[in-house]
Amino acid sequence: MEFTTALRTTLLTSLADWYNRANDNEQQQRLSRVLEVVQDLKTLPTLLAAQPMTFILDLACLASRRGYLKLDKWLTDKLREHQVNQNKFFLFDLFSTLLSILIITLQNVLIMTNYHFIRIFIMLFKTFCL
Repeated sequence: MEFTTALRTTLLTSLADWYNRANDNEQQQRLSRVLEVVQDLKTLPTLLAAQPMTFILDLACLASRRGYLKLDKWLTDKLREHQVNQNKFFLFDLFSTLLSILIITLQNVLIMTNYHFIRIFIMLFKTFCL
């Protein structure tokens, strides 16, 4: 059992590293392939509990678009879980990642049309600012 857990962790870490080493043009293709592998192995929840946050958010949004994940529920559960554990790092990582994505998008003079990221911002704003 411990060997299986270690092997799974190694595989999932390798997939995240493989995705992160890609240039911008390759990242979406690699993310799609990672999601296919993760779905075949039935380990999406395990990978979504890992790091780095940028990779996890990208994967969660793609999984949501393909109908494998309810993004609102996943994000609410993650926020609740980290609130109970008084873990401020998840929230900080989440905000900094989303802010980085927004800044990069604005620097490239693109309109942010990714519906899932907009939903995340609205949900976080409602949760922590109202």
